[in-house]
Amino acid sequence: MDDPTAGAVLGRALARSSEKFLVNDAAAGHGAEGDDTERVHESRVALRRMRSNLRTFRLLVDPAWGTTLRAELAWYADRLGETRDLHVLRDRLSEAGTNVLDDVQLQPILRVIDRSIESAGAGVHDVRTGERHARLTKEILRACEDPPFTAKADEPADEVLGPLLKRTWHDVRGAGRLARKKPTDEHLHKLRIRLKGLRYGAETVVMVDGSRDVAEPAGRPPRRQRVAGLAGHPGRRAARAGRVGRSAGHLRGSGGRRHPQGLAQGAQRGRAPLAALAGLRGD
Repeated sequence: MDDPTAGAVLGRALARSSEKFLVNDAAAGHGAEGDDTERVHESRVALRRMRSNLRTFRLLVDPAWGTTLRAELAWYADRLGETRDLHVLRDRLSEAGTNVLDDVQLQPILRVIDRSIESAGAGVHDVRTGERHARLTKEILRACEDPPFTAKADEPADEVLGPLLKRTWHDVRGAGRLARKKPTDEHLHKLRIRLKGLRYGAETVVMVDGSRDVAEPAGRPPRRQRVAGLAGHPGRRAARAGRVGRSAGHLRGSGGRRHPQGLAQGAQRGRAPLAALAGLRGD
């Protein structure tokens, strides 16, 4: 692909996040507690990246589809967050609670948290086996395989993605001014979210270089075959997750590359600090 379109680059980013989510969500609840906690964390990261890219590059996808999917991604991320937050709280109390409480005082608190974790986990299990989750999985598969793009997605990525990212840069500047004027927890949290959105968008933009001259490895099954099984019966999804996880590794080859020379003009038009943001790592 000598000159990738904006849709091709965004589709690649959505596919990576979709596969990451499907692999981890399918395996969650089938391993040790520590493994399950990490699976939930990785699932939430993937959902957050999808939401962010759908927001930043919303002019490239069907508006109704993109808006609805973002809302559903937020819903499921919030449900997963209930268990994640409790696990984090328990870990921190277990590690540092004895600095302020003796063991007799600490243990009853930990038992209450353990019961809350069990209850929240049961709730997430019910959600995972429900119709709403099934519909969400279907739409995530669509995002992975064939998202509904607009005509703008057919334009060259070098010309389109930078200016679209500029919108997010303006969001960051606005949130920064508000946080500086009134540094409340709410305003600082909003600034943090906007910064993450900018970083995720920048990491998608730098994938333009990785989308050039990319071919599927010989013998590799089509993406539809690799991920379709994850939407099936819950008892089969975990067994397939490991195989899909190994296949998903093919997609990670160029995601961490720094700002390519070919995007210099697009970045200047967008006036966003792409080169600096592209080097950032984390969640």
